[in-house]
This record gives sequence, structure tokens and C-alpha cells, in this order.
Amino acid sequence: MNTNRPVEEVVCDMLKHIARLEDRVEDLENDMSRIVPNKDYDGHSMYHQLLIDKERRKAQLQDSIIEKSLSGIIWAVVVVLSYAAWNYLKMEIKK
Repeated sequence: MNTNRPVEEVVCDMLKHIARLEDRVEDLENDMSRIVPNKDYDGHSMYHQLLIDKERRKAQLQDSIIEKSLSGIIWAVVVVLSYAAWNYLKMEIKK
């Protein structure tokens, strides 16, 4: 850091830097106001949470459907094999 600069020059540079930061903050506020209507940040957050919850429930439902379908298929196979084994035993006993 150059310590030989006049105080006025350093203050002027700092004020320019502050002005750039204020412009950047204003740009960010404008961006946020376009993204979040009426500056309702809590409502916007709740909306996204509702979307996340909806997708979670949808995934749980799909998992449940898959689980029940596989369980049904397995039981159907067990019933068919049991029926076939029962008929085979009945035929063997009648011989």
C-alpha cells in the first residue's frame, strides 16, 4: 500500500469504491424484485417448499406403487407354483 498518497485521494478512491458497491447492491435488489414479486421472500420460500414436498410425495407414491406391484407379482408366482405343486401331488397320489 502506498502511504505517500494524500488523504484526499485515498478518501476519493474509497468513495468511488463505495459508490460501485452501492450500484451493485441496487442491481442485486432489482434482480431480486424481478424474481420475487412484491418482495414476499417468505411466500416465495414457502412456494418452493411446497414444490419440494409435492415432488417428495410423488416419489414416495411411485416407490409405494413399485413395492406393491412387486409384492403382488411375487404372491401371484407363489400361488401359481403352489397350485401347480398341489395338482402334481394329487396326480401322483392317484397313480
